[in-house]
Amino acid sequence: SASTAPETLKVLWSYDTKHVIDSSPAIVGGVVYVGAGNGDLLALDLASGKLRWKYTTGNLIGESSPSVGDGVVYVGDLGGLLHAVNIKDGSKLWTFQTGSEIKSSPVIADGVIVFGSYDSRLYGIDAKTGKERWKVQTNGMVHATPAVQNGVAFIAGCDAVLRAIRVTDGKEVYQIEAGAYTGASALIDGNRAYFGTFNNEVLAFDLERKRGVWRYAPQDRQFPFYSFAAIGDGHLVLGGRDKFGHALD
Repeated sequence: SASTAPETLKVLWSYDTKHVIDSSPAIVGGVVYVGAGNGDLLALDLASGKLRWKYTTGNLIGESSPSVGDGVVYVGDLGGLLHAVNIKDGSKLWTFQTGSEIKSSPVIADGVIVFGSYDSRLYGIDAKTGKERWKVQTNGMVHATPAVQNGVAFIAGCDAVLRAIRVTDGKEVYQIEAGAYTGASALIDGNRAYFGTFNNEVLAFDLERKRGVWRYAPQDRQFPFYSFAAIGDGHLVLGGRDKFGHALD
């Protein structure tokens, strides 16, 4: 966040979905969009926490977080459906069916919705019509959320490969062997990519040379790195399943 938190925190409001929330909310234009475990996509007023509208997907919602752009909120569900919902009233605009559950969060890039499915494919869907523009077959479930930079989508997958996919047509630009299964989404910063793996490692890659730069692996315990990383003040920060936050140079 670009804002500074107050020294003393207090709860301004809360809203009980009565179900688990596995994904992150999107906050756009004073509205909080969040998916509940029972499959409801909720639009809450940011100032008051009051419900503006509710959209029922018909399936459960897992780790797919909503994305908002051009008056539409997009979210995937565990029935394999990607939903496009009107932000004004919560009405359905279109849905797109994949072959398995969607835990990847949709990313909006150049009029294309890019996301992964557990059917082992990365999809590019037309944002306005919901029609498939392209799909890329991988060798494992696509759990992670793609990162897009300069018209290229980067996806770290369960097949231990970091792929660079052109957003316009779905053509693979290149791939880099990661050497380990990963459920974490890649962080792209300039010509570097960073993500953790289920093999007790955090990896850094040079995207120009298409090779690894460094690997971090704690020696005193073995656990997966599953969270998305963040960069600030020269530090790469991410959480591990060891219940610690790790800050790396």
